[in-house]
Amino acid sequence: MIVVAVILYLIRLTCAQYFNPNYNPFNQWFQPQQSALQHQYSVRQWPLPLLEHPLSPVQGQGLFQEQGFESHSPDNALPKERFDVYWNVPTFQCHQYGLNFSSVRQWGILDNENGHFRGDQIALLYDPGMFPALLRAGGGDFVKRNGGVPQEGDLELHIESLEAQINGKLIPDRSFSGLGIIDFEHWRPVFEENFGSLDEYRRVSRKIEKSRHPFMSYSAIDQQAEQRFEQAAKDFMYNSLILMKKLRPQAKWGYYGFPLCFNYTPRNQKPQCTPSVRDNNNRNRWLFSASSSLYPSLYLKHSNMTEIDRMRFMQGRLEETNRVRDASPVYPYIWFKYFDDKEFLKDSDMINSIIIPKKLGADGVIIWGSSNDVNSERKCRALVSYLHNTLGPAVKRVRRTPRVLLDDLIRSTLNQIITLSINYRRVSFSFAIGKILRMEFSTWFSILTTTTTTKLCVCVVIWYCVLC
Repeated sequence: MIVVAVILYLIRLTCAQYFNPNYNPFNQWFQPQQSALQHQYSVRQWPLPLLEHPLSPVQGQGLFQEQGFESHSPDNALPKERFDVYWNVPTFQCHQYGLNFSSVRQWGILDNENGHFRGDQIALLYDPGMFPALLRAGGGDFVKRNGGVPQEGDLELHIESLEAQINGKLIPDRSFSGLGIIDFEHWRPVFEENFGSLDEYRRVSRKIEKSRHPFMSYSAIDQQAEQRFEQAAKDFMYNSLILMKKLRPQAKWGYYGFPLCFNYTPRNQKPQCTPSVRDNNNRNRWLFSASSSLYPSLYLKHSNMTEIDRMRFMQGRLEETNRVRDASPVYPYIWFKYFDDKEFLKDSDMINSIIIPKKLGADGVIIWGSSNDVNSERKCRALVSYLHNTLGPAVKRVRRTPRVLLDDLIRSTLNQIITLSINYRRVSFSFAIGKILRMEFSTWFSILTTTTTTKLCVCVVIWYCVLC
């Protein structure tokens, strides 16, 4: 009996550690980086009940709506805090099929007049001006535009071209005060981050230095190529921002996709950005300081990732954005489709794409869509259905929920995951979420991971720890 009592006592101590509201082994990186965010978005102490009436699917109206929630009711319950959702989809292409997406406003989404891709609310500029670039030609060869690589480019030519385009057809309204995003993805300003399909920029840069210094060592050539590339890249990107802010000073200018992170990629399978990527972002402080807004990318992958993985993916990128943002507004780009299989996001992934940015202090989100998403009547009608059944209700629900209450909404999404497991310090616990048992951890993600197999679990309750 003494041995049994000792064992039970040790189990109780172990379990108490897990369910202690101040204990979380991931707090070192899950906790917001800024003290202001730590104070503003701290999670309330455990234990708390889940929602008395958890949000549930309403037949024909999509997910995460309250029972009896009217789809097109006026948005008169918005909190004073601001969280703007922008529509950046070329849905003007659907006009030819008699479909008009002005209904996005009924869900509290801001869109350009007449569904234009660039307009009064938001303007996304694809590869504007004459940035140096290596463009693919027929047969896989590269054609150099404006020198091909930054250090060979003509900055004055680029600036003149960019100014003419802005004042011409891109943003003719000189009083434009919306979001202005430069989408330039041919190369990245940090030399070593031009890998994969962008490696040609490093190869060409080294070749140039080899021709300039034929007797220089390989390491010296690489160092010289990096130095000249990065200085010229900074000149092009920085001066482009300065010009945009001069021409349209009321707009919020920044580059799409920055800061970079590369989490959950073959180079880094973890949620956090690697130390080397964070160091590179520190070197890019000039870019973030010159930007009047930051536009990181939160496009989701479907295959080989769980819903929790995708939540952690978004949090990792937003944590890094918060680290470098200073006082800049943040508007992450989200897509209503998975980028790998082009299927619509599942309901839970859609709402998480809005909840998590708001929870972590973003000023809003931008819903993006490509011309290929709306290039047929079938695709246009599918998007209309998705908007009214899933996307719109998710946007309205999150916008109506104050940040301090978002944990309830997050728990309502986690309630759909039937079994969660904890594996830490060689101790395994499994428990059910829902009516059988309701638990809450000190942070909203804690150390939960989904299980992919169904198992019968007979639970024994010892104090407040459940062993299976």
